[in-house]
Amino acid sequence: MERRTILQRCKEESAKHPTEPHWQFIPMMSNIFIKHTPKAQYSLESF
Repeated sequence: MERRTILQRCKEESAKHPTEPHWQFIPMMSNIFIKHTPKAQYSLESF
């Protein structure tokens, strides 16, 4: 998947749920996102 598309998906997911945990792109791992939770716990998701 093209990096631009991944970044766009990240932004779209965050925009859909502004008060929910959001997705952040990890530059060094182009297919991995880190999901931030309100309690500062992290989970990794790959697309």
